[in-house]
Amino acid sequence: MSLPPLPIPTPSPTSTITQTSSSDTRSYTVIPLVLRSQVEIDINGDWFGLLSYESDLNLDNVLVSFNNNYSWLPLSAIGAGVITPFEKIFIQTTTEVGKSLSLLIGGQAKFSLASQGVTISRDLVGLAREATLDAISTNVGIITTNINYPLNQIRWGQPVEPNWVYGAVTTGPTAGAVLVSQGVSSGYNGYIWGYFLSTNDTAGNTFLIKWTYNNTTYQQMVVFGGAGTVNFITNKAINSGLPAQGNSTMTISILNAGSTNALYMAGLLWGQV
Repeated sequence: MSLPPLPIPTPSPTSTITQTSSSDTRSYTVIPLVLRSQVEIDINGDWFGLLSYESDLNLDNVLVSFNNNYSWLPLSAIGAGVITPFEKIFIQTTTEVGKSLSLLIGGQAKFSLASQGVTISRDLVGLAREATLDAISTNVGIITTNINYPLNQIRWGQPVEPNWVYGAVTTGPTAGAVLVSQGVSSGYNGYIWGYFLSTNDTAGNTFLIKWTYNNTTYQQMVVFGGAGTVNFITNKAINSGLPAQGNSTMTISILNAGSTNALYMAGLLWGQV
């Protein structure tokens, strides 16, 4: 990725690339986003680029517009970047909500081709202190490779995207019956970010969410006074600090036998690190 040279007179606190033979400078800002149906960003710049995105994100379905002209452009069409002065960025999508990407914004451009030697001051994006423009592009590539790690960390508290696992619908289960289970691989810690519990048993029951840490079994109880459904998700794992150990199994079971013909089902939102 090359860093384009165009002017804008707005000061910025972000990383500044300074040419050694001139006082001219250019700043770049990295903006990580988790997509919503509509996103509005207030920022001054003159160059817009896509730094990284999740592998399953369809760029054709994410549209961008600048200022208030609402002339929408798919991210798949921006290529190496868009050169235009802007004070606002609008992003919209209907199919890619919840997925992650990172934008690279250029601003404060006073650029001269007098020298290719550069230094970087107030480096906030992890680039080398001294490098050629080619080396800077290489380092931007490194950022692209790893940029989704901190987004996961912010969203879930761990560098992982959790997944749902569901058990089959069970009719009239016996006391202690396991409704869903998930093993943790050797050398990993298992975390639970949510659970799905459902029954039409009017007599109610108690669901037990269990896992093993340091060879000790821990559990949480969810008490149903009758028929009902709970779909619970948290951005901090319910077993944070006491993760399920490797080679163990996380389960959801019931305390009492279900009524005859009563239906039960459970699911776990989990991940391992």
